[in-house]
Amino acid sequence: MIKNKYISTIFLKSVKKMILSKKNNRMDVAFSGYSNSGKSTAINLLSNQKKLARTSKKPGSTKTINLFQVDFKRYLIDLPGYGYSKTSKKTQLELRDIVFYYLKNCFHLKGLIIFMDIRHPLKKIDYEIINLVNKNNIPIAIFLTKSDKISKNLKLKTIKYVNKTISLSNKNILVYTFSKYCSGSLLSLLNVVSKWHQF
Repeated sequence: MIKNKYISTIFLKSVKKMILSKKNNRMDVAFSGYSNSGKSTAINLLSNQKKLARTSKKPGSTKTINLFQVDFKRYLIDLPGYGYSKTSKKTQLELRDIVFYYLKNCFHLKGLIIFMDIRHPLKKIDYEIINLVNKNNIPIAIFLTKSDKISKNLKLKTIKYVNKTISLSNKNILVYTFSKYCSGSLLSLLNVVSKWHQF
C-alpha cells in the first residue's frame, strides 16, 4: 500500500484568479466538479483532516480557487464548484471562467480529477472540461461520488455507461466510484494523485 504523504497538507490561500508562470517547478493536481459533488470531502479524506477543506450541505460554497500545499512543490487545487442552479447566472459564468482559465493556462497541471455525482454523471460542462484538458494532454480521472446512495446493480450500470461514453472520445480516462464510507475509494484516490505528483 502507498504511504499517505498527504497527511501534512496545509491550506495555503484562496484566490479568484491564479498568477500562472513557467518559472517554477510546481506540480498541481486539480479537483473539479459540480457544486456538492464531493471535492472537499475527498481532499479531507486524502489528507486525513476533517476540516482542511470546507464542506457544506449547501451547494455552491466554493467560489474561489483554494490552494492546499503538500510540500514545497506539490499542490492540491480545489476549483470552484459549478452548475448550482440557485446561483445567479452572472455568478455561474464567473465561476466557469475561473475554472476554465486555470485549466487552459496552468503550466503546472499534472492531472485533473473530475468529481461527478454517480446519479447525474457527464453533464454538459463535464464534457467541455474533458475536451479542454484533453487538448493539453493532461491525464484525467473521473470519480463517481456518493456511490453508497444507489444499488449495486445501478452502480455497475452507471460505471459501464460512463466508461462506454468516455471511451468514444478518450480511452485514457480512468473511472472510479467513490464513497467516504469505503476505504477502497480512498486508496484509489491516493494511488491516482500520488502517481501524478510522482511520489
